[in-house]
Amino acid sequence: MEEITLKKPPGEKGFIIKVELEPNKPKLYIKLELGTVVFGRSFHYSDWS
Repeated sequence: MEEITLKKPPGEKGFIIKVELEPNKPKLYIKLELGTVVFGRSFHYSDWS
Protein backbone atom coordinates (compact mmCIF):
# COMPACT_ATOMS: atom_id res chain seq x y z
CA MET A 1 0.00 0.00 0.00
CA GLU A 2 1.30 3.43 -0.95
CA GLU A 3 0.11 6.72 0.54
CA ILE A 4 -0.39 9.54 -1.99
CA THR A 5 -1.61 13.13 -2.16
CA LEU A 6 -4.51 13.41 -4.59
CA LYS A 7 -4.73 15.98 -7.39
CA LYS A 8 -8.55 15.90 -7.21
CA PRO A 9 -9.57 17.02 -4.69
CA PRO A 10 -6.28 18.89 -4.24
CA GLY A 11 -4.26 17.95 -1.21
CA GLU A 12 -6.50 15.14 0.05
CA LYS A 13 -4.87 11.95 1.31
CA GLY A 14 -5.30 8.74 -0.65
CA PHE A 15 -3.88 5.25 -0.95
CA ILE A 16 -2.95 3.05 -3.89
CA ILE A 17 -3.14 -0.72 -3.51
CA LYS A 18 -2.00 -3.19 -6.18
CA VAL A 19 -3.43 -6.70 -5.75
CA GLU A 20 -2.30 -9.83 -7.60
CA LEU A 21 -5.47 -11.81 -8.43
CA GLU A 22 -3.83 -14.38 -10.73
CA PRO A 23 -0.22 -15.30 -11.45
CA ASN A 24 1.17 -13.84 -14.70
CA LYS A 25 -1.71 -11.35 -15.02
CA PRO A 26 -1.62 -7.58 -14.45
CA LYS A 27 -2.26 -6.52 -10.86
CA LEU A 28 -5.57 -4.91 -9.91
CA TYR A 29 -5.00 -1.18 -9.20
CA ILE A 30 -7.19 0.30 -6.47
CA LYS A 31 -7.10 3.99 -5.47
CA LEU A 32 -8.92 5.12 -2.33
CA GLU A 33 -9.63 8.66 -1.12
CA LEU A 34 -9.68 9.24 2.64
CA GLY A 35 -11.84 12.01 3.99
CA THR A 36 -14.65 11.82 6.51
CA VAL A 37 -15.50 8.58 4.66
CA VAL A 38 -13.51 6.31 2.32
CA PHE A 39 -14.26 6.62 -1.42
CA GLY A 40 -13.18 4.07 -4.02
CA ARG A 41 -11.72 6.21 -6.81
CA SER A 42 -10.21 3.79 -9.36
CA PHE A 43 -10.40 0.07 -9.99
CA HIS A 44 -8.63 -1.33 -13.06
CA TYR A 45 -5.85 -3.65 -14.14
CA SER A 46 -2.47 -1.99 -13.80
CA ASP A 47 -0.01 -1.53 -16.66
CA TRP A 48 2.73 -1.04 -14.09
CA SER A 49 3.60 -3.42 -11.30
